[in-house]
Amino acid sequence: MAVQVPCYRHPTLGEPQDEFRDYHRTSSGPWNWAGSLYCANGKILTVLTLSGVLLGFLLGGSVAIEQAFTVPGLGQKLIHSAIDRDYNVVQNITLFYAVIFILVNLGVDLLYAWLDPRIRLS
Repeated sequence: MAVQVPCYRHPTLGEPQDEFRDYHRTSSGPWNWAGSLYCANGKILTVLTLSGVLLGFLLGGSVAIEQAFTVPGLGQKLIHSAIDRDYNVVQNITLFYAVIFILVNLGVDLLYAWLDPRIRLS
């Protein structure tokens, strides 16, 4: 979240002079929460992309956190299996993490097409 907020805030600093606000004022009245959401439409794709990429760091960090604080989970099982040279378990857990990462990035790509009508599968 701390990484995503500057990526969202920086492009919106110049918004009061932007055409989004002018269009919203001419079409629906005073600037309000709906106007803020209208301006957010162009910036949400950046935050969405960053969320998909940060999931990879989250999965890798879970392995380190589980090992450091002895929390039982797949990350700790992965480390213990690597130490014990149980390669089948290491391959399966790595494949499981990779499938989760691919499915989340597929979901991000599908959300792109849903949020931005200019991006369509042709």
